[in-house]
This record gives sequence, structure tokens and C-alpha cells, in this order.
Amino acid sequence: MHHFDLLLRPAGIPVPPRRRALVERVRALLPSAYDVDGLLAHRDAYATAVRQALGATAYRPEIAAFVGLCAEVTGARPSYAWLGRVRELVQREPGARAALAPLLRSVGVRLDGPGAVRYEDAELTEDSGRLLTGAAWAACVAERVPALRDLERALSRYAGRPPEELSAGAALFLRGGLAALGALAGEPADAADERLLATASGRPGTAAAEALRRLRRYPAELDPAAMSVAVGAYTAHFTVDPTGRVSLGFRNEQGVRLLHVPRRVRTHTPAAYAALRARVAELTARTTAFKGSLTERLHDDPGQTWARWRALHLDPPLLEPLTRALVWQADTVAGPVVGLPVRRGRAGGWALRDLRGHFHEVADSATVRLWDPRGADAAEVAAWTTALRRRRLVQPVPQLPPGK
Repeated sequence: MHHFDLLLRPAGIPVPPRRRALVERVRALLPSAYDVDGLLAHRDAYATAVRQALGATAYRPEIAAFVGLCAEVTGARPSYAWLGRVRELVQREPGARAALAPLLRSVGVRLDGPGAVRYEDAELTEDSGRLLTGAAWAACVAERVPALRDLERALSRYAGRPPEELSAGAALFLRGGLAALGALAGEPADAADERLLATASGRPGTAAAEALRRLRRYPAELDPAAMSVAVGAYTAHFTVDPTGRVSLGFRNEQGVRLLHVPRRVRTHTPAAYAALRARVAELTARTTAFKGSLTERLHDDPGQTWARWRALHLDPPLLEPLTRALVWQADTVAGPVVGLPVRRGRAGGWALRDLRGHFHEVADSATVRLWDPRGADAAEVAAWTTALRRRRLVQPVPQLPPGK
């Protein structure tokens, strides 16, 4: 007995009576809780391909239970309870993992023979999209590298397609699959979600991270130095605070800042959204490295020319907020000047503003370095501490004692 392909025949094509009777007898042996034929009914070519790939193994209780669990997923991110049930099943019945390969490798399969359906890769019904999303999370729960590679291949069929070409089922699978890989790779969840999986160590975590790097699709307009990028009808903005924390936000066509990620961005451009979230991690790594450099120079800064310092510290939008929260000292012709970096007007150049509010222009060849409070008197240190507290500035590194 190789294939129970009764349901591979669409309506109108007769089924031999003996085959029908055989399938019914086997179905009767299966507990009523496992409706495999209902779960894998002929609704699109993917479901048909899965049913054919599973063959007689579809009636094994652990396989049927696994498929049933995958079909229960209704959104891109399942519940903790669902993840626990999957983990319990694969630990209790290791053979259940055998369903992963048919579920993931059937994406994009073109069937030949009677009842075959010609279809485009992006045409997935919502039911099949939910089934695939469940399989994606199950693959990450199982932490099997071959299954993760199968998941990457399945996702790659949709990651590069324009949003308008994706069916609702394909968009759900793409979003859910990327979220599952991100969770396994240890990427931080966004503001609306909590992390669902513990970071995997060793090969599974590495495989998930590598798959994400290959699957993400950055918006074509994304300038590596830009802090904003258009995503359909919305604009994504990266903002950084003086402590170096980077966040991702969105504005609509009217320029109004939104409190949450637009649903259309999540559901219609999941690969671009995943890329934007990855960019948050990349930008955060840059601010962290910059803070490390500042820490090393706190009390032994050799200095740089004003022109080079300005190009490295103030011209990059990512580093400007951190630089402006620190007190700097410039060696000018008139003597040392201590102040906070400020811009003279929207189109003006940079200057240092001292405690009295005076602006000091600095020549490009002058040397500028982090101000070292250890060489100043207590009154000046207290004055700068008060000035920063009044401005509600939190420094990226502890140059001054925290204000009371």
C-alpha cells in the first residue's frame, strides 16, 4: 500500500470501488480526532502535493497529530501553549518529525498525471498558509537543521515576489516563517510581540540566522546611511536616543506618526519588514561600538581635528544624538573652549555652546576631544551636571556624575 490518493482526484473523475473501500477501511482504524483527509482536502496544489507525499504515513497517529497541530495555527505567531504541545509531541513521538519534510518540500511542486493542477507558486489558500505557518514554527521547535533548510527553500519562493502577487495564505506563511526563524536565531521581538522561542545554540541557531540573511528583502530605496525609507504607502523611520537605543517607527502618507506597525506592512511586505527589524539590530550594534570607543576615550582622548571629528561624530544621523549629549573641549586660538555641540540654525554649521550660553565657532584644524571632568574644579562639574539635567539629557557614557 503506497499512496492513498483517493482525494487526489477532483470531482468528476471516478474512483475505483475497491480503492474507495480500502481507503474507508484504513480510515476507520484511525481515531476520530485525526481527520487527515479533512485537513489535506483538495483545496490547492500544495495540499494535494502534501497528501501525495505523505501517502500511507498520513494515517499514523503521530503524523496525523502533527499535521493537526500545524493546521491549528491561525496567525503568524502561535501561542506559548501551542508551542508547548508541539514540543511535547516531538519529544514523546520522535517519528512525528517525519511530517516536516512533506509539509515543507511540497511548496512549489507541480504534479503530473490525472487530476494534476497547474498553479503559480504564490497561489496558496488561507488554510494552506496556516498549515505551512504551523510547519514553520514546528521546524524551529524541533531545531533540526535539514528542516530549517527545507523551510528556507519554501520561503524563498515567496520572499522576492511583489506584495500584490501574494495570496493571503502565501503572505501569512512568509510572515510567520520569517518570525519563526527570527525567534530561533535570537532576534529581539518587536514592541508588539514577546519572544516565543529560546535562542538556539550551535548549528540550529546559526542555520536560522543564515537563512534570515538570505531571505530578507531590503526595500530598493534603502540607503545604508538613511534613517528613513518608504515602504508602500508608509515611511519607516529609525530613531536613536542619546543612550544609543534604536527604535523603528512608521508614519502614514500625511506624515502622522503611528503608534503601531501598520497591519499592511506586516501582512503585505513581511520580508521588507523583517529586513527593517534586522536593520535595527545592525544600527544598535553600531551605536554600541561607538559607545565603547567613547568609554575608552573618556579620560585619555588624544583628540581629532574639528573637521574630522564633525564628519565622524555629527554628520552621521545615527551618532549625532549621542555626540550632542556629551561635553567636548576644543583648543582654539583664544584658548580652550568647553561646551555642548549645537547647530547654528537649520542650515548653519556646528559650534560649541558653553555654560553661559555663548556660541563658539571652531576652525577645522583645531583639536577637539572629550572634556575630562577630572581636570576641572568641582563648581564647573556641578554646573555641567545641572545643565544636562535641565535639558533632560542622558549621556551615552558616564562622563558626568548623575544629577540628583
